[in-house]
Amino acid sequence: ASSSAGAAKRSDGAPKTAGASESENTDAMRKHNLMKNKTVQSSLKHEDVDIFNCSDLIDKSSRTSGLNVLDGYGTLFEIMGPNSDGKALISDVDPQLLIKINFKEKVNVTSMLFKFGSPPTLKDEDADQPVAKPRLIKCFTNMDELDFGDAEEMTASAQWTLSDSAATEAKIVCVGHKFQRLQSLQIFIDEANDEDALRTFINQFTLTGHQAATFHTG
Repeated sequence: ASSSAGAAKRSDGAPKTAGASESENTDAMRKHNLMKNKTVQSSLKHEDVDIFNCSDLIDKSSRTSGLNVLDGYGTLFEIMGPNSDGKALISDVDPQLLIKINFKEKVNVTSMLFKFGSPPTLKDEDADQPVAKPRLIKCFTNMDELDFGDAEEMTASAQWTLSDSAATEAKIVCVGHKFQRLQSLQIFIDEANDEDALRTFINQFTLTGHQAATFHTG
């Protein structure tokens, strides 16, 4: 009977050359598996981006919103965008703000940046309610039903406290499993830096991360 001159295929997908020695076949299998591992690793690499401006991962319906926000000034979506108008998100009846972000897909969040270097010019009717930058920011994850009372009492996944009164931004680096594969994120502005301030403000909020890897089982 005639023999095939081409290469056979092993059951595990690695090439096996007809007539090759066992050591040659072992080497070919090792190279094949190395290439497979590189392909898998490459598919798991994700580039961190500004999630709001450079992806479609945020649910921009009413499920993503700011609570206790003063009307007539900046909105949550405006301060998450380029914010070329220099608007500010301002709290209403007291210094606390609660921001709720919902995602369309599971997301890995790597950092959050809050900017508050440009105090807003208040309208005449609001001028008697002084504003200040935040002093304490708390971050919670996957807690859709979080309210102001919960946020005051519960331990945050991460938090930032103002240590330099001249600071104009706060960056929270998100590490650990608590910020992996998130379906939602809650930001609680707890206190103003000025004890006399009745409101807090934020000029810009940037959320950085990437879509979480999808794992198929079967």
